[in-house]
Amino acid sequence: MEHELDVPESAGIPSPGGQVDAATIVTGAGFTLLRLTGHIDDEGKRLTLKSLDILIERFDSPSELLRQRQDLQSWRG
Repeated sequence: MEHELDVPESAGIPSPGGQVDAATIVTGAGFTLLRLTGHIDDEGKRLTLKSLDILIERFDSPSELLRQRQDLQSWRG
């Protein structure tokens, strides 16, 4: 999944299984892990932040994603 995060997509409709899909899945998994266990390891946090950055850039900085990034960045668990 990490490989897909490193392959930028062109503008327009995202490709199935491409960078945007990968970023969405990783972000969902990261926050699900936090919800279920109350913990995320350093690698998981790094990948989730990277995924959020991809989505923030792609979708022109929506406040919900900016808030998720801020919350995860401050997480000490």
